[in-house]
Amino acid sequence: MKKLLFTFAILTFSVILISSCKKKETEDPPVIVADPVGTITTTMTNFSNVIIYEGPAENTNCEGYNYSHVQLRIGLDYNSLLTVIDACPSTNGGLSYQTWYIRDGAEVADVGVVTGLGSVTQKPTSGYTAEATMQVAHGYVIRFKKAFHLSSPGLSYFYSRFYVKQFLTNAGTGAITGAVITYQGTF
Repeated sequence: MKKLLFTFAILTFSVILISSCKKKETEDPPVIVADPVGTITTTMTNFSNVIIYEGPAENTNCEGYNYSHVQLRIGLDYNSLLTVIDACPSTNGGLSYQTWYIRDGAEVADVGVVTGLGSVTQKPTSGYTAEATMQVAHGYVIRFKKAFHLSSPGLSYFYSRFYVKQFLTNAGTGAITGAVITYQGTF
């Protein structure tokens, strides 16, 4: 009887051991989608913002003044790694922009980890904020109106997208000083 129990125990142990030695399933590598036509690669810092729209304003009233043009920009606050979006009115199409309205005119949504700008294909219906923390390998969608204030009623939304490729760092301190991004205007 002891021999039978011993044999049964060995058999049970062998079955458990063999069944737990499955071949490790490999994950499919992520699909790399090519950047769309018209993609621009640039650097973004506190001192070099990216213009996401510059042109005629659909709502020309800003703080009680009439301006014919607006410029919307996005930048990086390298102290906090937050996006900085601002809007600026102009009376003459870019020759003389006036006061900057910080965190106004647009909002941004982080769409998460993607393999490049070509993977940012959907316009989120929610999750937009005045600022978002930039992260390498994340895609973002910017929603804006061709106006100084995002709250301008009756105007359509336009969308831009960007992807953070890498951070720029100070060689001496290692501190983040900016980011390399790919972006595309209206999509």
